[in-house]
This record gives sequence, C-alpha cells and structure tokens, in this order.
Amino acid sequence: MREIAHEKHVTRIRSMLLDAIQPVAASEEAPLVPLLNRFKPWLSTRDVNERTARPVVSLEKSHLNYAMVMSTDEEYAIKYLESSALVECFVANTRHLGLQISYEYQDNQHVCIPDFIIRLRPAAGAEARILVLEIKGGGGDREPNQVAAKTAAAQKWVKAVSNLGKHGTWEFRICRELVRLPLILSECAGEEPERIFPWKEVPVEERSPWVNCLPLTSLKAAAGSWSREQASLEDAPEWAETWVKPNENLDFEKGMFIAQVQGDSMIPLIPNGSWCVFRPARAGSREGRVLLVWHSGISDPHTGGQYTVKQYHSEKAADAEQGWHHARIVLKPRNPAYEPIVLEPQDENEVQVIAEFVRVLEVPERMRV
Repeated sequence: MREIAHEKHVTRIRSMLLDAIQPVAASEEAPLVPLLNRFKPWLSTRDVNERTARPVVSLEKSHLNYAMVMSTDEEYAIKYLESSALVECFVANTRHLGLQISYEYQDNQHVCIPDFIIRLRPAAGAEARILVLEIKGGGGDREPNQVAAKTAAAQKWVKAVSNLGKHGTWEFRICRELVRLPLILSECAGEEPERIFPWKEVPVEERSPWVNCLPLTSLKAAAGSWSREQASLEDAPEWAETWVKPNENLDFEKGMFIAQVQGDSMIPLIPNGSWCVFRPARAGSREGRVLLVWHSGISDPHTGGQYTVKQYHSEKAADAEQGWHHARIVLKPRNPAYEPIVLEPQDENEVQVIAEFVRVLEVPERMRV
C-alpha cells in the first residue's frame, strides 16, 4: 500500500481512470461533438508544401505527390494502401499536414500524430468512411499505459467528428502486425473478409496449424523467421499470429504459409498484389523453380529488402576439384520489362532459399480489377 501511494503510481492510476471515463455528454441524447475553430474548422492537403531529406515514395491514390518513408513498416503500408481496392484515397500524415490529437498522460499534455488518414471506398449509397491509422512496429509498446491513453483520446476524437454528421464516419485503429492491415481495412469498410480475400481467418480456439489452416504472414517475416538460428518454417508456429483457411481446396503440408506478393516483376504468373501459397523449398535441383530467395546483395524495390521472389537459374562452370561450381546465379523475372538479378557468390550458401512458390489464390470475382 505504501508503494502504491507514491506519487508516480498515483499519477499513473489517475490517468488510467480518467481515460476510461466517458464524458456525460457522450450519450445518444447528447452525443460528444468536437469544439471547432470557427476561423479554420478543418485542415486540407491543399496547404501542404513540404521539403524533406528523407526517402520518399511516389503516390497515385493521394492528393500529395509523395510520402516520406519514416520506417520500413510504413513503407510497406503505403504500398499496400496504393494497391488495395478498398482504398479510395489516403494521405501520410505529418506535422505539416497538421492532424494532431491532444491527450493527457501523467499530468502532462501530449499529442498523437497518426500515420495515415484513409478514405475507404464506400458501398453504393453508403456514407464515406475515414480511417485514422497508426502503424506500430513489432517490437512492442515501450509504454503501454501511454499508448492506452493515446488510444482512448483518439477514439473519443473520431467519435466526436463522426457525430457531426458532415464528414462521414471516422474510426481510429492501431496496426501492430502489418499482415493484419488488410483485415483492418475490410472491417472498417464494412466488408466481410471472405468477400474480399481468398481466405478466411480461423479463430484461436479452432486452429490446428497446418491441418485446417495456414499462417498468414509477410515475406519479410517469413524470411526473418527462417534466418534465425535454429529456426525454420516447420518449427512451432510462434512466428505467425494470424492463421487462415484458403477458400480453395489445398493439400496442406507443414511449413506452408500465405503471403502477399507486391510488384509486377513476375506477371503473368503472379499478378501484382496476389495472395500466394509458399512451402519449404524441397531437396534437389532448384533450376527453373520460382523461389523466395535471400541474399545480402539483393535490393529488391518491391520487397524493400534483401529477399525477392524470382525464377531460379544457375550457371555452372567446370571445377578441377569438385567437377563444377556455381559461376553465377540468375534470379529471373517473368516480366520482360525488368532486368534479372545476377549474383556471383563465392559460396553457394550465400544464396539462401527460404521457400518455394506453390500457387496464386484466386480472389473473389467482385474484387478483381
């Protein structure tokens, strides 16, 4: 009791209680509404004129021509938002845009600057849906109580804006796993996931890994899990949080996973944005197989990392001692508009084959573009 009575704990407990209290005005009879600046009731991307030394990504579904790359997770999110049929337009939020949500934590004022503001494509006759999205890395929350305070303030903020009835329905979400971003978008857009994706999420209590479901993950996460010491795709499924059942009949095998492939370097075999099934690479010759490959010399613009999905080709040379050796390895795209990735490893082990492409899952007819 004496420890709890210390001021630092009292302050934290008070903040948590205040965040959990809903204002009296937040009822159906007296809904919570925002207090607007009468001289500037809203902000606009029209007023953004920003210079930066950071890397940028060009945009098509935005009123701004570029978005700053603040992290690899945000870069992945930007690419997915650009490709998603559920997204009508979006903007990467910065201090220059000006969307800041104030909140109090431990008796100090703070501001939340969400990463993205997304206008979702509404169904026929439905009002606009706006998603305020924050991307959190996989390292966990440094200060969970502060995150809770920020989330509570943001939830009240979007509720108040929605209650105005002038700017559509607003929601606030935090995406801690990038693989769940498609599910967040579909839920906020009011779409049933099975009508959007070629798979259906399996609840925790119903999961039987690699028996009735496969892990849904990113290529980056799969490559990272495989490269850990004494880890592999067939190990206990600790590296995947989301498990799904494909809509198509498919023979499962241990180590299989589903991931989305971005980019058009492998069309027509793998269209841009396809959800694909991969399995652990089988023994034997790799020649001609479509593989997920890692190498320190790779810099694939589509994956944003040292891994890529390409067709494997090895050119061999005579070797007096061993008979032959790899003179170079060529990772071939299917799209003739792209150049192959040519590697000249001193040792074959420098090229690490993570998984083998199995097939593309067919998306529902209504989502084909």
